[in-house]
Amino acid sequence: MKKVIVSWSGGKDSALAYYRIYSNGLYEIVGLLTIVFKHDDGKYYIGMHMIDIELIKLQAELMGVELFIIEYSSQDSYNHKMHEFLTYCKSQSILNIAFGDIHLQDLRKSRENNLAAVGMNAVFPIWGDKAQDVLIEFTKNGFRAIIVNVDTKYINKSVLGSQLTLDLVSLLDIDLCGENGEYHSLVYDAPMFKQPLAFQLTETIRIDAQGRYFSIISQANAEIA
Repeated sequence: MKKVIVSWSGGKDSALAYYRIYSNGLYEIVGLLTIVFKHDDGKYYIGMHMIDIELIKLQAELMGVELFIIEYSSQDSYNHKMHEFLTYCKSQSILNIAFGDIHLQDLRKSRENNLAAVGMNAVFPIWGDKAQDVLIEFTKNGFRAIIVNVDTKYINKSVLGSQLTLDLVSLLDIDLCGENGEYHSLVYDAPMFKQPLAFQLTETIRIDAQGRYFSIISQANAEIA
């Protein structure tokens, strides 16, 4: 069976992409790949999602899967560490990386080209799905998530911390899955989790002058059974 690593942000799209692969049995999932940077507060966060790496580690533990972390501070360091990681993958006969992209063609092409250059393949389990169908499937299969990051050009920051539902995002004049960066989410329950992720919201922080905000989320005291 072909081996695959799933690119993991902690949000709904990567979670559903993982679940599709997990359910269809066409690949052996051997790990998650998370890319983080060091924020001004000294903690490591996931890209635009701004999810603390400690929560990502807990998600991986709840899934019982290995987590590969790339920490970067500049484009050069990112390129170097990514090259090292892909070299490792090939040495382990892992030739596929899966992504939760839905319809951003330029992003897909970039991923395909970058992996093809080193003899690897990009896999897109939810590519081309309608945004409404993605959210319906997400909810139907028992996933639960909250909105943790918003761009206030599109969404009022009062939405932060809200349960992600089709009803909620349908009220907003946005891509329902937030493919243009309107919002990002944190999955706290999923069919492949041993139990729900225990967390608490603490404060809201403005990221930039353009009006993007995120919620600081910390792990609540709960042991994994």
